[in-house]
Amino acid sequence: FVNTLLRFADRRVSREELFRGMGPPEEEMLRGYIPKPLFPEAIEFFFGHYHRAADRIRLFPGVQEALARLDGAGVKLGLFTGKGRRGTRWTLDLLDLAGWFTSPVTGDDVERYKPDPEGVLRAMSAAGVSAERSGRALVVGDSPYDIQAGRAAGVKTGVALWGVGDIARFDGVEADFRFETPADLVRAVLPASSGAA
Repeated sequence: FVNTLLRFADRRVSREELFRGMGPPEEEMLRGYIPKPLFPEAIEFFFGHYHRAADRIRLFPGVQEALARLDGAGVKLGLFTGKGRRGTRWTLDLLDLAGWFTSPVTGDDVERYKPDPEGVLRAMSAAGVSAERSGRALVVGDSPYDIQAGRAAGVKTGVALWGVGDIARFDGVEADFRFETPADLVRAVLPASSGAA
């Protein structure tokens, strides 16, 4: 975002400003800054950064194992991300996560962005979790908007602290759980599980 806005909008933005603007998919966020005639080139430039960074992007330690444990125990897994379809597909494929989520819900699939609960409710439905079973659902995220969307959907929430750069962003945000590691998440969902995830 920073490089794209600097090149196509001649504008410097801080990471904090970008975090405050998150919610819509990448393309929608960029539309708010980039002049319309430059947008097609800017969006390709932006996604070019994804591809150039591919060798530096890694899955957080323990995530793949946690997904395997949860799936193996019969836990239904859903995904809602503010990313658009293009960025989501690329990321899931790159990190070998596509197989865990049959119908991911992206920012392009909703009319109302986080912290609205629409995406959470759609992800629950896609995962086969009915509204009647929402009391057994858990939204885990690394942004305050994730937690707010989960709470608005009426489900329990947990902060994925392994993905949080600045914990101060969660000051005043009420979550049911704070998970230091993916193994902590597994232990909360499967209380009888052993320490290793």
